[in-house]
Amino acid sequence: PEDGSSDEGSLIKVIPYEGYELPPKPISAEELSDGTFAPLIRAYVQRIIEREAPIKQDLLCRKILRSCGIARMGVRVSAYMYDLLQKMGLHQTKEKDSVTYWTKEQSPDGYPFVRSSSERDVLDVPIQEARNAAVLVIEEQGALPMESLLSEMSKLFGYSRVGANVHAVMEDGVYLAIRKGLLEQSGGRVKKAKGNDSKSL
Repeated sequence: PEDGSSDEGSLIKVIPYEGYELPPKPISAEELSDGTFAPLIRAYVQRIIEREAPIKQDLLCRKILRSCGIARMGVRVSAYMYDLLQKMGLHQTKEKDSVTYWTKEQSPDGYPFVRSSSERDVLDVPIQEARNAAVLVIEEQGALPMESLLSEMSKLFGYSRVGANVHAVMEDGVYLAIRKGLLEQSGGRVKKAKGNDSKSL
């Protein structure tokens, strides 16, 4: 290509998002929050992370409650879950108020995927995936105005329109890519950062 970037294609890949659901096991909110099933819940956490990481904390908790047949995350249940997760010492990253869990083998800075599915709520998309979408779009299309970039990123995930939540999540991804030195913003456009070979995330 004319801009001197290599033609080998990006390390970032778009793959289908495959959600994992636990088998149903009825547990009441009381039984859950008094710790009766702590070993089982810890095993559930590990199983979900192994199959679906990176996964945001709220989605992880919702999946566990769904398998227990608990309709909503009340104060006691959420306090119990957050405490249990904290004590497990899991591999995690935190952006703003949102915690994302990873397997021990995954590197948040080097995570190479955008997992596409309009079935997944955009608020459950880890910021690292949105960062990857931003880098991939710019690699493929060159410098873009922010709104065009957000729209193209949304399409990678399978979202047909950029509502407020989609806009916010995609924009956070762009700014993470800028903070990491992968992209830069100038003259109202977002482009590849100078000297950045995005072959290494």
